[in-house]
Amino acid sequence: MVQAYVPCKDLENAFRLLDAYLATQELVRIDTIRANRHEPDDEYDELPEAYIREPLEQASRINECKLGVFVVSQDTAWPHKETGE
Repeated sequence: MVQAYVPCKDLENAFRLLDAYLATQELVRIDTIRANRHEPDDEYDELPEAYIREPLEQASRINECKLGVFVVSQDTAWPHKETGE
């Protein structure tokens, strides 16, 4: 799982931009767990943590997709069988 930040307001366009960007990173979108829209002028009750805020601000500033935190499990990262079994 990876957090990705796309500088686009329309969800369908955001997915198209994201899919094109992921291909350049040798990644592919299989599923979307959650999609949030962040407006720079919105007031947050609580500011997002730096690990969310920093790539979000950078994607906005450079007007390009940006990858954030990767979450990897042993089942997905190491799908091969262990040798010696």
